[in-house]
Amino acid sequence: MIDILLKNGEIKKIPNLEEFDISREEILSMQLTGANENDIALLSKKLNFIVQPLDKRNEIEISSRYVEVDSQIFLNLTIPYVTRQQTIKEDQVHIIILHDLLVLNVKGTWDISLNQIIKSRSFYLNRANSGEDLILLFIASLTDYYADLIELVSKKVKRYFEEVMSVKNISIEELDNLTKIKLDNIQLKECLIELQRIILQLRRSPFIKEKNKKLLISENKDLSVINGHIKYNFDRLNDLKENISSKIELEQNNIIKIFTVVTVCIAPPSLIAGIYGMNFAAMPELRWGLGYPFAILLMVFSIVLTLLILKLKKWI
Repeated sequence: MIDILLKNGEIKKIPNLEEFDISREEILSMQLTGANENDIALLSKKLNFIVQPLDKRNEIEISSRYVEVDSQIFLNLTIPYVTRQQTIKEDQVHIIILHDLLVLNVKGTWDISLNQIIKSRSFYLNRANSGEDLILLFIASLTDYYADLIELVSKKVKRYFEEVMSVKNISIEELDNLTKIKLDNIQLKECLIELQRIILQLRRSPFIKEKNKKLLISENKDLSVINGHIKYNFDRLNDLKENISSKIELEQNNIIKIFTVVTVCIAPPSLIAGIYGMNFAAMPELRWGLGYPFAILLMVFSIVLTLLILKLKKWI
């Protein structure tokens, strides 16, 4: 599937490259989904641009994520997205910046259109006359996109705070949910750092105009603000983890306290049973008809007395 953003602001969808019949002059940006090397090569012939191998996008080095060749810039960027289960996943996007358009190749299958993200800043579309302008518009759109994702995670953290406060007995499920939210925040953090490194490379590029480099500095400042919100989410999650740990410790203390009270209450009856269990011939109650009920009552009285003493001491 090919998602094409035209200069008139319309988004057009084409099933495959064989049916691609739109002239380059009409296109601002295009998104391919799961295109391989052959697909990119075919597209390069149709639109007349060179091809950079895509297998480098799996490498870790920043040098492989940013390549400049013959006035073309190739980026390999990781972008997060929200699944239908409201969790955050990430996927690789191969970006080709040409002098007049932007080509985006998404590795996996998304429910979101990157062209739609760009179009969300439609008031800038008429000013985008080159691939350089489009990548700046794309980065600016990503900044707003990241801000929305951070807001989503922040709401999840706040909602989970309220849920944990209302739960008396913490289960493994609560701890797993906390870990999932923390993982979402970690993925956003990693993607954000990668985007900041790409911006740094673009600022050093001789193909980027000075006025646009100033805009990149502004976008980097906005990303730094978002990074502060991510750090704040980490702080809140750590606070929540401490709260859960404190609840677990209190539950454990209550369990130990119950066992201690039971042990203390059983001790006096055990002592009485031990004394009357010796069966010496000279024991006064040994042949007494009420000896057995008397021993039972004495045991019950010792338990009640122990509980009263613990209550007066405010230990229970």
